[in-house]
This record gives sequence, structure tokens and C-alpha cells, in this order.
Amino acid sequence: MFRSALGAIVAAVAALALPGVAASQDSAPSAVEAGVSASAIAGPFAIGATVKDRNGETVGRITRLTTAPNGRTLVMLRLGVDSFAVPAARLRMQGNMVVSDLTKDELKAEGRIAQK
Repeated sequence: MFRSALGAIVAAVAALALPGVAASQDSAPSAVEAGVSASAIAGPFAIGATVKDRNGETVGRITRLTTAPNGRTLVMLRLGVDSFAVPAARLRMQGNMVVSDLTKDELKAEGRIAQK
């Protein structure tokens, strides 16, 4: 009986002293909301970001992030009807742009190898 009374007192004091804690528990995102926002950004790469090659040519837009059978992270790109994978290790952020030191054809070839 002593333990439950003490626990009730501690809980009441905490609720009075820290009103933001109780409110934040009510406003926590659902698992679905958390999953959506977590899948939109991985590392520095965001879904919808434009990727450029070493020549400044647009390679495509990031459509999703996935994992290759060997465990490496792949970035899926789309440009028009063309869609292909690129190893995330071959991309980097430069300011607010995603760039690569490879050409578009070299990126496609590396993506084919990474998917095996």
C-alpha cells in the first residue's frame, strides 16, 4: 500500500511540475506518420532531390532509397521514363544539391553492379 501511494504522489508531482511532458505524449506521431517521414530522408539524401553528374548534367530525381543484397544503400533515380539505381556511396551533398564525381553512364554501370 505504501508503494502505490508513494507512486501516485510522485506521478502527481511530476504531472504538475512538468506539464509539457504529459502534453508531448499526447501529440507524438503515429507509427505510420513516423514511417512516412523516416522514408522521405535517409542520411543527407531526400526523396525528390535532383542529382547531377560531374559534368553538371541532371542524372535524375531521387525516387526511393533501398538496400542491395550486399547491404549497400542504393538510391533509386528517375529521369523521364528511365529509372535506375546508384550506390549512395557515389553521391554527396554539395550545398543543397546532390552530386557525383561520375558521369551518368558510369553511375548506371555502378548501379547494375551493386544490385547483383
